[in-house]
Amino acid sequence: MPLRTATRAARDGLAAGMASWAADAMEQALALWRGDALSDAEPIGWTAAEAARLEDLRLAARMDRCEVLTCLGRPGEALGEVERLLAADPTRERLVGLRMLALAGSGRPTEALNVYQRLRVRLAEELGVDPSPELADLHTALLRGAAPGELRAPGTVLGRHSLAATGRNSVAATPPRPAQLPAPVGTSPAASPSWVS
Repeated sequence: MPLRTATRAARDGLAAGMASWAADAMEQALALWRGDALSDAEPIGWTAAEAARLEDLRLAARMDRCEVLTCLGRPGEALGEVERLLAADPTRERLVGLRMLALAGSGRPTEALNVYQRLRVRLAEELGVDPSPELADLHTALLRGAAPGELRAPGTVLGRHSLAATGRNSVAATPPRPAQLPAPVGTSPAASPSWVS
């Protein structure tokens, strides 16, 4: 399966609220990567643009994986990956939000709140801006002691269809069918949703 197809299938499953299925699909999509995109080509013109696009796709898949790991109650695994990604891009708000979620999910809400404050100060000093309303909403929800299932980071994929349909921060009990989702390799038919062929 081509990388883009595998990544899109994993995102569709995550957006439909199928966290366990999406975790398997994401692992398989990310396993298709072998080093940096187009690393054996000279980085000029079209090649440079395509390499950047593919790396963005890979980064999005890695962030999606962190989101689903946190949702599945594995915030420690997500936290390690998020911190590696943040080392390269410390002001990317989705990563900051995912770090806050992983810390909160690990029973470290005070640290999660401090992550937001550090970003707020950095953005104000370097760019003269505030964090996005979405990240501010996550900070406020943490301050109010919201349950983990109610917390959403900027760029959240999980349950996007149910959020749009219901206006609530919840995952649909019966998610809609994502477009052409293949079963992850090595998944038994019993473990896959009935509509996956």
